[in-house]
Amino acid sequence: GIGYENQHTPLQLLTAYNGIINNGELHHPQIIDAITDAGLVISDFNEENKPETVCSKETSDKIKLLTAAVVERGSGANIKSDIVALAGKTGTAQIASSSGYQTVKKYNASFVGHFPADEPVYSVFVMINQPSNGQFYASYVAAPIFKEIAEKIYTISVKQKVEPAQKPYTPAFVSGYYTDFKEINKVMGVSVNEQITADVVQINASNHSAKPINTTGNKLPNTLGLGAKDVIYLLEQKGLKVKMTGYGRVVEQSPKPGTPLSSITTVYLRLN
Repeated sequence: GIGYENQHTPLQLLTAYNGIINNGELHHPQIIDAITDAGLVISDFNEENKPETVCSKETSDKIKLLTAAVVERGSGANIKSDIVALAGKTGTAQIASSSGYQTVKKYNASFVGHFPADEPVYSVFVMINQPSNGQFYASYVAAPIFKEIAEKIYTISVKQKVEPAQKPYTPAFVSGYYTDFKEINKVMGVSVNEQITADVVQINASNHSAKPINTTGNKLPNTLGLGAKDVIYLLEQKGLKVKMTGYGRVVEQSPKPGTPLSSITTVYLRLN
């Protein structure tokens, strides 16, 4: 009943797993689509690779619910992800030698799973032979690796469903060069009431107003709200060095706006 007598490769196990979660249709893995000679198709492996029915769709749906429950509240609960719903099954097995199981036990830790849990796109099989970090249970050895792989693949490869917006959304611009805003405004359909003459402005898209930011003269301008690209260009144009931390827009600057440029060599900024 344990299944220790079974012998199969990781690819064979993953193929069987795929058949069960793929609405009961098993497709054999293939690397080559077709073989051609002088432009003529000699062998078309897509036509030859016909799916096999290994279980009913109802059974497949039940298995998907059960494998999802493993991660939701079962042995894989420690890998529950905030990024993508995961599903799968842990496996921890002792390794036998020619003389049977040893007093000092050795293990294989494995996890086979898929994501997203309700509509599978990818499946992964992870097996760690003789884990040596003090843990041997698959939920703590193999499952976290599956989670890391799944989250990275999901964020860059899987087309995620995006709910359509209930009403048009206009971002609230903060500060920047007006030439950039004009291009964005064309796309977003935003018009500004004032006649703009300044290079750098602060725009409020909600009431279509614009406030010029003084960047001329011999005093340090107010850079709050500017993005990294704009603030570096502006300050380096004035012969100043810029040191900044964080990402986003400027939320703190030192020295303060209005400080004479003659007393400054470096401006320190924090972005958020």
